[in-house]
Amino acid sequence: MTIQNRQNYPPAIRAFQIALRAEPADALTWSRLGEAYSRAGRHAAAIKSLDRALQLDPQNWFCTFLVAELKIELGLFQEAIFGLEKLLEKCPIELSILVALARAHLSLGQTEYQEGFHARAESSFLQCLEVASLINEHHPGFRSIGWKLISDAAFQLSRQPTIQDHEQADKISGSLRILLSSEHNLFSESSHFTESADDSALTFLGVSIRVCRLRINLNASSNAARGSAWYDLAIGLQRWCDQKMPAELETQSEIVDAITNALREEPTNDSYWTAYGNAHFSDQPEIAQHAYIKALELDPKVIKNLMAIGEKMN
Repeated sequence: MTIQNRQNYPPAIRAFQIALRAEPADALTWSRLGEAYSRAGRHAAAIKSLDRALQLDPQNWFCTFLVAELKIELGLFQEAIFGLEKLLEKCPIELSILVALARAHLSLGQTEYQEGFHARAESSFLQCLEVASLINEHHPGFRSIGWKLISDAAFQLSRQPTIQDHEQADKISGSLRILLSSEHNLFSESSHFTESADDSALTFLGVSIRVCRLRINLNASSNAARGSAWYDLAIGLQRWCDQKMPAELETQSEIVDAITNALREEPTNDSYWTAYGNAHFSDQPEIAQHAYIKALELDPKVIKNLMAIGEKMN
């Protein structure tokens, strides 16, 4: 049974339930029921159905994978990581598993960072970089996904107050710079982002910026992916300016250019309009105001962010 859109989920769920009354030991139907529950947003019911499918067919790695993805959605990142690492033992280079595992490490690190567990967050971000690098190594046709995860994890590491595991951090950042050197024949870039910075956190920020520029070239056919890359580049450049005093005028100009290009790719993205307003906040307040109004028109929920900006003005 093909599930095409959200409106089809309830009838699909009912159909699978009816089928299971006739054949309650059918692992495939339990699996499909779990997938239908998942797509309908009923995560607890999905996990219960998928667990039943696994009881009937313990070798069904896809069910285990779906359970792990659901746990990521529920914020149970450690449990998801445990399940995905077990799966990697059976399917060492499976793309979907690698992507989900890297996402889980990234999300876990973000949660740990927000809760003040910076050492744990550092470890999670470094593990994300390692797994994402495997995506690029074994699945070169999908390296735009790998580089996105790498740029996000590297940026998160640049926010760390201090890098504690310098040996591991230097090893991973060195490997990434080597990979970037082989990829960056596509275009030239400003030299001040290509060398190791004065500390490990800025080193990872430089890596993130370079990766964002690479992603722009790798995603020539996707407006959404290019918009995301331009936006991430703008955020990375802004952090570079915040950390390097005084900020280079050239870099400040690049920030405006990057967010402008992001808007050209996705003019209906409220986050990009907010960032555009932030970029013009100090020197062109009228343009900033117009951008914030546009962001509000696209999504009224951004009012909280705009209120925070207004408090800074006062």
